Amino acid sequence: MNKGINMKKIKLLIISFFLLKVNISLSNGGYFGEGNLGTGQLKIQNSRNISIEEENLDIWLYRGYAKVQVIYKMRNYGEESSIKLGFPSLISDNSGYKPPKQEIIDYKIHEKTNELFSETKELSSMYKLSKMNYEPILLHERYASESKEKHPKIGFYYSDILFRKNETKIITITYTSNYFFTQDFSSMWVSFSKSTFRYLLSFGSTWKGSIKKGRATIYSENIQSEINIMPKNRFIQNKYIYMWKFRNLEPKRQDDLTITINTKIQKEWIPRENDRNAVLFTLNKQNLLYTVKPKTISASSYLQNYLPSKILDNDLKTAWVEGQDNDGIGETITFSFYKKSKIYKIGIVPGYNKNKELFYKNNRVSQIEILFDGKLVKNVEIPDGYTSYQYFKDPLTYANLYHSYNSYYFIDIPINTPKVKEVTLKILGIYEGSEYRDTCISEVLFLEKLIEKPIPYRK
Repeated sequence: MNKGINMKKIKLLIISFFLLKVNISLSNGGYFGEGNLGTGQLKIQNSRNISIEEENLDIWLYRGYAKVQVIYKMRNYGEESSIKLGFPSLISDNSGYKPPKQEIIDYKIHEKTNELFSETKELSSMYKLSKMNYEPILLHERYASESKEKHPKIGFYYSDILFRKNETKIITITYTSNYFFTQDFSSMWVSFSKSTFRYLLSFGSTWKGSIKKGRATIYSENIQSEINIMPKNRFIQNKYIYMWKFRNLEPKRQDDLTITINTKIQKEWIPRENDRNAVLFTLNKQNLLYTVKPKTISASSYLQNYLPSKILDNDLKTAWVEGQDNDGIGETITFSFYKKSKIYKIGIVPGYNKNKELFYKNNRVSQIEILFDGKLVKNVEIPDGYTSYQYFKDPLTYANLYHSYNSYYFIDIPINTPKVKEVTLKILGIYEGSEYRDTCISEVLFLEKLIEKPIPYRK
Protein backbone atom coordinates (compact mmCIF):
# COMPACT_ATOMS: atom_id res chain seq x y z
CA MET A 1 0.00 0.00 0.00
CA ASN A 2 1.28 3.48 -0.74
CA LYS A 3 -1.70 5.82 -0.28
CA GLY A 4 -5.12 4.63 0.98
CA ILE A 5 -6.00 0.98 1.05
CA ASN A 6 -9.20 1.85 -0.84
CA MET A 7 -7.12 3.53 -3.58
CA LYS A 8 -5.25 0.31 -4.14
CA LYS A 9 -8.47 -1.49 -5.05
CA ILE A 10 -7.76 -4.45 -2.83
CA LYS A 11 -10.04 -7.36 -3.55
CA LEU A 12 -10.98 -8.70 -0.19
CA LEU A 13 -10.74 -12.47 -0.10
CA ILE A 14 -12.64 -13.82 2.84
CA ILE A 15 -11.52 -17.17 4.16
CA SER A 16 -14.34 -19.62 4.71
CA PHE A 17 -13.67 -21.13 8.10
CA PHE A 18 -15.95 -24.13 8.48
CA LEU A 19 -16.62 -23.73 12.15
CA LEU A 20 -17.75 -26.61 14.26
CA LYS A 21 -20.52 -25.11 16.35
CA VAL A 22 -22.70 -26.89 18.89
CA ASN A 23 -25.41 -24.63 20.36
CA ILE A 24 -27.30 -25.36 23.54
CA SER A 25 -30.07 -22.96 24.56
CA LEU A 26 -30.07 -21.56 28.07
CA SER A 27 -32.57 -19.32 29.82
CA ASN A 28 -30.20 -16.36 29.87
CA GLY A 29 -27.50 -17.11 27.33
CA GLY A 30 -26.03 -20.08 25.56
CA TYR A 31 -23.20 -22.53 25.20
CA PHE A 32 -21.31 -23.94 22.26
CA GLY A 33 -18.10 -25.62 21.21
CA GLU A 34 -16.05 -24.38 18.29
CA GLY A 35 -12.98 -25.52 16.36
CA ASN A 36 -11.45 -28.78 15.25
CA LEU A 37 -11.90 -31.76 17.59
CA GLY A 38 -8.79 -33.52 16.32
CA THR A 39 -6.69 -34.53 13.32
CA GLY A 40 -4.53 -37.60 12.95
CA GLN A 41 -2.22 -40.04 11.30
CA LEU A 42 -2.64 -41.02 7.66
CA LYS A 43 -4.86 -44.11 7.42
CA ILE A 44 -4.21 -46.60 4.63
CA GLN A 45 -7.45 -47.97 3.22
CA ASN A 46 -6.70 -50.91 0.95
CA SER A 47 -3.27 -52.44 1.58
CA ARG A 48 -1.15 -54.00 4.31
CA ASN A 49 2.03 -54.02 2.19
CA ILE A 50 3.05 -50.39 2.84
CA SER A 51 5.12 -49.55 5.90
CA ILE A 52 6.09 -46.26 7.53
CA GLU A 53 9.87 -46.39 7.66
CA GLU A 54 10.15 -42.96 9.23
CA GLU A 55 7.80 -40.21 10.36
CA ASN A 56 8.64 -36.64 11.38
CA LEU A 57 5.82 -34.56 12.87
CA ASP A 58 6.21 -30.81 13.52
CA ILE A 59 3.52 -28.78 15.30
CA TRP A 60 3.83 -24.99 15.59
CA LEU A 61 1.48 -23.48 18.17
CA TYR A 62 -0.01 -20.02 17.66
CA ARG A 63 -2.57 -18.03 19.63
CA GLY A 64 -5.62 -19.52 17.93
CA TYR A 65 -4.39 -22.40 15.80
CA ALA A 66 -1.65 -24.91 15.09
CA LYS A 67 0.33 -25.27 11.88
CA VAL A 68 1.30 -28.86 11.19
CA GLN A 69 3.76 -30.59 8.89
CA VAL A 70 4.18 -34.36 8.86
CA ILE A 71 6.68 -36.11 6.59
CA TYR A 72 6.37 -39.86 6.01
CA LYS A 73 8.96 -42.15 4.45
CA MET A 74 6.97 -45.11 3.11
CA ARG A 75 8.01 -48.34 1.46
CA ASN A 76 5.99 -50.83 -0.57
CA TYR A 77 6.85 -54.43 0.26
CA GLY A 78 4.36 -55.85 -2.25
CA GLU A 79 3.46 -55.66 -5.92
CA GLU A 80 2.65 -52.41 -7.75
CA SER A 81 -0.68 -51.00 -6.62
CA SER A 82 -2.66 -47.79 -6.26
CA ILE A 83 -3.09 -46.97 -2.59
CA LYS A 84 -5.87 -44.90 -1.08
CA LEU A 85 -4.71 -42.76 1.83
CA GLY A 86 -7.10 -40.99 4.17
CA PHE A 87 -6.15 -38.07 6.39
CA PRO A 88 -8.66 -38.00 9.28
CA SER A 89 -10.35 -35.23 11.19
CA LEU A 90 -12.95 -35.57 13.95
CA ILE A 91 -16.11 -33.61 13.33
CA SER A 92 -19.41 -32.96 15.09
CA ASP A 93 -22.70 -34.67 14.38
CA ASN A 94 -24.41 -31.44 15.46
CA SER A 95 -22.32 -28.98 13.44
CA GLY A 96 -25.31 -27.85 11.37
CA TYR A 97 -23.47 -28.24 8.06
CA LYS A 98 -24.88 -30.48 5.34
CA PRO A 99 -22.70 -32.40 4.72
CA PRO A 100 -20.64 -31.82 7.87
CA LYS A 101 -17.28 -30.11 7.43
CA GLN A 102 -14.14 -30.33 9.52
CA GLU A 103 -12.12 -27.24 10.24
CA ILE A 104 -8.82 -27.93 8.51
CA ILE A 105 -7.37 -25.04 6.55
CA ASP A 106 -4.81 -25.05 3.71
CA TYR A 107 -4.56 -28.84 3.57
CA LYS A 108 -1.87 -29.93 1.08
CA ILE A 109 -0.28 -33.30 0.31
CA HIS A 110 2.85 -33.83 -1.84
CA GLU A 111 4.81 -36.89 -2.91
CA LYS A 112 8.50 -37.27 -3.68
CA THR A 113 9.52 -40.53 -5.33
CA ASN A 114 13.21 -40.37 -4.45
CA GLU A 115 14.86 -38.51 -1.59
CA LEU A 116 17.53 -37.24 -4.00
CA PHE A 117 14.93 -35.43 -6.12
CA SER A 118 13.83 -31.97 -5.00
CA GLU A 119 10.79 -31.86 -7.26
CA THR A 120 7.50 -32.74 -5.60
CA LYS A 121 4.08 -33.50 -6.99
CA GLU A 122 0.93 -32.14 -5.39
CA LEU A 123 -1.67 -34.87 -5.04
CA SER A 124 -5.38 -34.55 -5.49
CA SER A 125 -7.42 -34.79 -2.33
CA MET A 126 -11.12 -35.14 -1.70
CA TYR A 127 -13.10 -34.65 1.48
CA LYS A 128 -15.48 -37.44 2.36
CA LEU A 129 -17.51 -38.17 5.48
CA SER A 130 -16.86 -41.62 6.84
CA LYS A 131 -19.66 -43.68 8.38
CA MET A 132 -17.28 -44.78 11.10
CA ASN A 133 -17.71 -43.25 14.56
CA TYR A 134 -14.81 -42.36 16.83
CA GLU A 135 -14.75 -43.22 20.50
CA PRO A 136 -16.07 -40.55 22.89
CA ILE A 137 -13.78 -37.68 23.87
CA LEU A 138 -14.38 -35.69 27.04
CA LEU A 139 -14.55 -32.15 25.73
CA HIS A 140 -16.07 -30.24 28.62
CA GLU A 141 -18.15 -31.31 31.61
CA ARG A 142 -21.17 -29.32 30.52
CA TYR A 143 -20.70 -30.26 26.89
CA ALA A 144 -20.62 -33.95 27.83
CA SER A 145 -23.74 -33.76 30.01
CA GLU A 146 -25.95 -31.50 27.85
CA SER A 147 -24.88 -32.20 24.29
CA LYS A 148 -26.33 -35.09 22.30
CA GLU A 149 -22.88 -35.56 20.82
CA LYS A 150 -21.43 -38.82 22.10
CA HIS A 151 -19.43 -40.14 19.17
CA PRO A 152 -17.78 -37.57 16.86
CA LYS A 153 -17.72 -38.76 13.25
CA ILE A 154 -14.52 -39.01 11.22
CA GLY A 155 -14.06 -37.00 8.06
CA PHE A 156 -11.25 -37.88 5.63
CA TYR A 157 -9.24 -36.20 2.91
CA TYR A 158 -8.58 -39.05 0.48
CA SER A 159 -5.64 -39.25 -1.95
CA ASP A 160 -4.71 -42.00 -4.44
CA ILE A 161 -0.97 -42.74 -4.70
CA LEU A 162 0.68 -45.25 -7.02
CA PHE A 163 3.38 -47.39 -5.41
CA ARG A 164 5.54 -49.48 -7.69
CA LYS A 165 7.02 -52.76 -6.49
CA ASN A 166 9.58 -52.18 -3.70
CA GLU A 167 9.27 -48.41 -4.16
CA THR A 168 10.04 -45.88 -1.42
CA LYS A 169 8.24 -42.53 -1.33
CA ILE A 170 8.31 -39.39 0.76
CA ILE A 171 4.83 -38.04 1.53
CA THR A 172 4.49 -34.56 3.05
CA ILE A 173 1.25 -33.18 4.51
CA THR A 174 0.80 -29.60 5.71
CA TYR A 175 -2.30 -27.94 7.15
CA THR A 176 -3.61 -25.49 9.72
CA SER A 177 -6.06 -26.53 12.41
CA ASN A 178 -8.04 -24.19 14.67
CA TYR A 179 -8.08 -25.20 18.32
CA PHE A 180 -11.20 -26.63 19.87
CA PHE A 181 -12.63 -24.58 22.74
CA THR A 182 -15.98 -23.95 24.34
CA GLN A 183 -17.83 -20.72 25.08
CA ASP A 184 -20.46 -20.19 27.75
CA PHE A 185 -22.28 -16.86 27.86
CA SER A 186 -25.10 -14.84 29.36
CA SER A 187 -26.25 -11.28 28.71
CA MET A 188 -23.37 -9.76 30.71
CA TRP A 189 -20.45 -12.19 30.56
CA VAL A 190 -18.76 -14.75 28.35
CA SER A 191 -16.47 -17.58 29.46
CA PHE A 192 -13.89 -19.29 27.23
CA SER A 193 -12.49 -22.72 28.04
CA LYS A 194 -8.96 -23.95 27.55
CA SER A 195 -7.89 -24.51 23.94
CA THR A 196 -7.13 -28.03 22.72
CA PHE A 197 -5.26 -29.53 19.77
CA ARG A 198 -5.27 -33.29 19.17
CA TYR A 199 -3.17 -35.43 16.83
CA LEU A 200 -4.35 -39.05 16.79
CA LEU A 201 -1.38 -41.32 16.15
CA SER A 202 -3.56 -44.39 16.70
CA PHE A 203 -4.80 -44.24 13.10
CA GLY A 204 -1.31 -45.43 12.12
CA SER A 205 -2.20 -48.96 13.20
CA THR A 206 -3.43 -49.70 9.64
CA TRP A 207 0.11 -49.76 8.18
CA LYS A 208 2.40 -52.78 7.78
CA GLY A 209 4.26 -53.39 11.01
CA SER A 210 5.32 -50.64 13.37
CA ILE A 211 6.56 -47.11 12.64
CA LYS A 212 10.25 -47.95 12.50
CA LYS A 213 11.59 -44.53 13.46
CA GLY A 214 10.12 -41.11 14.13
CA ARG A 215 9.91 -37.93 16.15
CA ALA A 216 7.25 -35.42 17.17
CA THR A 217 8.31 -31.82 17.83
CA ILE A 218 6.12 -29.08 19.32
CA TYR A 219 7.13 -25.41 19.04
CA SER A 220 5.48 -23.16 21.63
CA GLU A 221 7.44 -19.89 21.43
CA ASN A 222 4.36 -17.99 20.20
CA ILE A 223 2.22 -19.12 23.15
CA GLN A 224 1.97 -16.91 26.23
CA SER A 225 -0.14 -19.32 28.30
CA GLU A 226 0.79 -22.50 30.14
CA ILE A 227 0.57 -25.63 28.00
CA ASN A 228 0.09 -29.28 28.92
CA ILE A 229 1.07 -32.20 26.66
CA MET A 230 -0.35 -35.70 26.85
CA PRO A 231 0.77 -38.42 27.06
CA LYS A 232 3.05 -37.32 29.88
CA ASN A 233 6.75 -38.08 30.14
CA ARG A 234 7.19 -38.58 26.39
CA PHE A 235 8.56 -35.18 25.45
CA ILE A 236 11.89 -33.63 26.42
CA GLN A 237 11.64 -29.85 26.81
CA ASN A 238 14.31 -27.39 25.69
CA LYS A 239 12.95 -23.88 26.35
CA TYR A 240 10.03 -23.53 23.91
CA ILE A 241 10.65 -26.79 22.06
CA TYR A 242 9.27 -30.19 23.09
CA MET A 243 10.58 -33.32 21.34
CA TRP A 244 9.69 -36.99 21.48
CA LYS A 245 11.79 -39.54 19.56
CA PHE A 246 10.56 -43.09 19.12
CA ARG A 247 11.41 -46.38 17.43
CA ASN A 248 9.25 -49.35 16.45
CA LEU A 249 6.08 -47.65 17.60
CA GLU A 250 2.82 -49.50 17.12
CA PRO A 251 0.51 -46.54 17.83
CA LYS A 252 -2.45 -47.07 20.14
CA ARG A 253 -4.97 -44.78 21.81
CA GLN A 254 -2.55 -44.04 24.65
CA ASP A 255 -0.09 -42.62 22.09
CA ASP A 256 -2.52 -39.97 20.80
CA LEU A 257 -1.24 -36.43 21.38
CA THR A 258 -3.36 -33.88 23.23
CA ILE A 259 -2.02 -30.35 23.68
CA THR A 260 -3.99 -28.15 26.05
CA ILE A 261 -3.33 -24.41 26.19
CA ASN A 262 -4.55 -22.65 29.31
CA THR A 263 -6.56 -19.91 27.63
CA LYS A 264 -9.45 -20.28 30.09
CA ILE A 265 -10.89 -16.86 30.86
CA GLN A 266 -14.10 -15.07 31.75
CA LYS A 267 -14.95 -11.72 30.17
CA GLU A 268 -17.45 -9.58 32.06
CA TRP A 269 -18.87 -6.17 31.21
CA ILE A 270 -18.61 -3.93 34.32
CA PRO A 271 -19.03 -0.19 33.59
CA ARG A 272 -16.50 2.22 35.03
CA GLU A 273 -16.27 6.00 35.05
CA ASN A 274 -15.65 7.32 31.51
CA ASP A 275 -16.10 3.82 30.08
CA ARG A 276 -19.57 2.28 29.97
CA ASN A 277 -18.19 -0.71 28.02
CA ALA A 278 -15.35 -1.53 30.42
CA VAL A 279 -14.46 -5.22 30.62
CA LEU A 280 -13.08 -7.30 33.47
CA PHE A 281 -11.02 -10.31 32.42
CA THR A 282 -10.71 -13.09 35.00
CA LEU A 283 -7.80 -15.45 34.33
CA ASN A 284 -7.67 -18.80 36.13
CA LYS A 285 -10.41 -17.66 38.56
CA GLN A 286 -8.07 -15.29 40.39
CA ASN A 287 -6.15 -12.80 38.24
CA LEU A 288 -8.42 -9.79 37.60
CA LEU A 289 -7.51 -7.52 34.68
CA TYR A 290 -9.64 -4.43 34.06
CA THR A 291 -9.58 -2.41 30.84
CA VAL A 292 -8.29 1.17 30.92
CA LYS A 293 -9.88 3.36 28.28
CA PRO A 294 -7.73 6.11 26.73
CA LYS A 295 -9.25 9.59 26.56
CA THR A 296 -7.60 10.46 23.25
CA ILE A 297 -5.47 8.77 20.59
CA SER A 298 -3.25 10.36 17.94
CA ALA A 299 -0.72 9.16 15.39
CA SER A 300 2.25 10.64 13.57
CA SER A 301 0.52 9.73 10.28
CA TYR A 302 -2.40 7.73 8.92
CA LEU A 303 -4.12 6.86 5.68
CA GLN A 304 -7.52 8.19 4.78
CA ASN A 305 -10.28 6.05 6.36
CA TYR A 306 -7.71 4.20 8.50
CA LEU A 307 -7.70 6.55 11.46
CA PRO A 308 -5.92 6.03 14.79
CA SER A 309 -9.33 5.60 16.44
CA LYS A 310 -9.71 2.26 14.61
CA ILE A 311 -7.25 0.81 17.11
CA LEU A 312 -9.76 1.29 19.94
CA ASP A 313 -13.05 0.31 18.26
CA ASN A 314 -13.00 -3.32 19.50
CA ASP A 315 -13.24 -4.54 15.89
CA LEU A 316 -10.59 -6.80 14.38
CA LYS A 317 -11.86 -6.00 10.89
CA THR A 318 -10.59 -2.42 11.10
CA ALA A 319 -7.08 -1.05 11.52
CA TRP A 320 -4.93 2.03 11.87
CA VAL A 321 -2.55 2.27 8.91
CA GLU A 322 0.47 4.59 8.96
CA GLY A 323 0.57 7.06 6.08
CA GLN A 324 4.21 7.25 5.02
CA ASP A 325 5.53 6.08 1.65
CA ASN A 326 8.04 3.78 3.36
CA ASP A 327 7.54 0.86 5.74
CA GLY A 328 6.46 3.08 8.62
CA ILE A 329 9.60 2.61 10.72
CA GLY A 330 9.66 5.36 13.32
CA GLU A 331 5.92 6.13 13.15
CA THR A 332 4.15 6.51 16.47
CA ILE A 333 0.72 6.27 18.07
CA THR A 334 0.05 8.06 21.36
CA PHE A 335 -2.67 7.36 23.94
CA SER A 336 -3.68 9.86 26.61
CA PHE A 337 -5.69 8.70 29.67
CA TYR A 338 -8.29 10.49 31.80
CA LYS A 339 -6.00 10.24 34.81
CA LYS A 340 -2.69 8.63 35.69
CA SER A 341 -3.14 4.85 35.51
CA LYS A 342 -1.12 1.84 36.62
CA ILE A 343 -0.78 -0.20 33.40
CA TYR A 344 -0.12 -3.90 33.98
CA LYS A 345 -0.32 -5.25 30.42
CA ILE A 346 -0.63 -3.88 26.89
CA GLY A 347 -2.36 -6.10 24.34
CA ILE A 348 -1.80 -5.62 20.63
CA VAL A 349 -3.21 -7.21 17.47
CA PRO A 350 -0.36 -6.39 15.05
CA GLY A 351 -1.44 -6.28 11.42
CA TYR A 352 -4.59 -5.84 9.37
CA ASN A 353 -6.53 -8.72 10.90
CA LYS A 354 -9.65 -8.44 8.72
CA ASN A 355 -8.76 -11.71 7.02
CA LYS A 356 -5.75 -13.89 6.41
CA GLU A 357 -5.00 -12.58 2.91
CA LEU A 358 -4.94 -8.92 3.94
CA PHE A 359 -2.93 -9.73 7.04
CA TYR A 360 -0.05 -11.16 5.02
CA LYS A 361 -0.35 -8.73 2.09
CA ASN A 362 0.39 -5.82 4.41
CA ASN A 363 3.23 -5.08 6.83
CA ARG A 364 2.91 -6.24 10.43
CA VAL A 365 4.70 -4.81 13.44
CA SER A 366 7.64 -6.97 14.55
CA GLN A 367 9.21 -4.65 17.10
CA ILE A 368 7.93 -1.66 19.04
CA GLU A 369 9.27 0.81 21.56
CA ILE A 370 7.04 1.64 24.56
CA LEU A 371 7.31 5.04 26.22
CA PHE A 372 5.45 6.15 29.37
CA ASP A 373 5.18 9.95 29.59
CA GLY A 374 8.08 10.21 27.15
CA LYS A 375 10.39 7.83 29.03
CA LEU A 376 11.47 4.46 27.60
CA VAL A 377 9.86 1.47 29.34
CA LYS A 378 10.98 -1.37 27.06
CA ASN A 379 11.52 -2.55 23.50
CA VAL A 380 9.43 -5.56 22.52
CA GLU A 381 9.67 -8.15 19.74
CA ILE A 382 6.27 -9.39 18.55
CA PRO A 383 5.91 -12.81 16.85
CA ASP A 384 4.21 -12.92 13.48
CA GLY A 385 1.06 -14.91 12.75
CA TYR A 386 -2.56 -14.31 11.83
CA THR A 387 -4.86 -15.20 14.70
CA SER A 388 -7.91 -17.32 14.02
CA TYR A 389 -9.74 -15.98 17.08
CA GLN A 390 -12.38 -13.76 15.53
CA TYR A 391 -15.86 -12.69 16.57
CA PHE A 392 -18.59 -14.14 18.72
CA LYS A 393 -22.24 -13.16 18.56
CA ASP A 394 -23.64 -10.88 21.21
CA PRO A 395 -26.31 -13.03 22.93
CA LEU A 396 -28.91 -10.23 22.80
CA THR A 397 -28.31 -8.40 19.52
CA TYR A 398 -26.50 -11.16 17.56
CA ALA A 399 -24.00 -8.53 16.46
CA ASN A 400 -20.28 -9.34 16.17
CA LEU A 401 -19.52 -7.41 19.32
CA TYR A 402 -16.72 -9.18 21.08
CA HIS A 403 -13.66 -11.25 20.37
CA SER A 404 -11.46 -13.36 22.56
CA TYR A 405 -8.87 -12.03 24.96
CA ASN A 406 -6.53 -14.42 23.16
CA SER A 407 -6.69 -12.38 19.97
CA TYR A 408 -4.01 -10.15 21.49
CA TYR A 409 -0.29 -10.50 21.96
CA PHE A 410 0.31 -9.26 25.51
CA ILE A 411 3.25 -7.22 26.70
CA ASP A 412 4.03 -7.27 30.42
CA ILE A 413 4.92 -3.91 31.93
CA PRO A 414 7.60 -3.99 34.69
CA ILE A 415 5.92 -3.96 38.11
CA ASN A 416 7.97 -0.96 39.31
CA THR A 417 6.87 1.24 36.40
CA PRO A 418 5.05 4.32 37.78
CA LYS A 419 1.54 5.38 36.85
CA VAL A 420 1.24 6.98 33.44
CA LYS A 421 -0.86 9.67 31.79
CA GLU A 422 0.41 9.18 28.23
CA VAL A 423 1.64 6.04 26.42
CA THR A 424 3.46 6.13 23.07
CA LEU A 425 4.12 3.10 20.86
CA LYS A 426 6.87 3.56 18.25
CA ILE A 427 7.36 1.15 15.34
CA LEU A 428 10.95 -0.15 15.26
CA GLY A 429 10.59 -3.14 12.94
CA ILE A 430 8.14 -4.86 10.60
CA TYR A 431 7.37 -8.12 8.85
CA GLU A 432 7.13 -7.26 5.17
CA GLY A 433 3.82 -7.67 3.40
CA SER A 434 3.68 -9.71 0.21
CA GLU A 435 2.17 -6.84 -1.82
CA TYR A 436 1.99 -3.59 0.17
CA ARG A 437 4.36 -1.55 2.31
CA ASP A 438 1.85 -0.11 4.76
CA THR A 439 2.17 -1.15 8.41
CA CYS A 440 -1.10 -1.85 10.21
CA ILE A 441 -2.34 -2.40 13.76
CA SER A 442 -5.90 -3.64 14.33
CA GLU A 443 -6.33 -3.26 18.09
CA VAL A 444 -4.56 -2.12 21.26
CA LEU A 445 -5.77 -2.90 24.78
CA PHE A 446 -4.60 -1.48 28.12
CA LEU A 447 -5.13 -3.46 31.34
CA GLU A 448 -4.64 -2.78 35.03
CA LYS A 449 -4.50 -5.51 37.68
CA LEU A 450 -7.07 -5.52 40.49
CA ILE A 451 -7.13 -7.22 43.87
CA GLU A 452 -10.92 -7.58 44.01
CA LYS A 453 -13.84 -7.37 41.62
CA PRO A 454 -14.88 -3.75 40.95
CA ILE A 455 -18.30 -2.29 41.73
CA PRO A 456 -20.16 -1.23 38.55
CA TYR A 457 -20.13 2.53 38.10
CA ARG A 458 -23.52 4.21 38.18
CA LYS A 459 -24.29 7.93 37.82
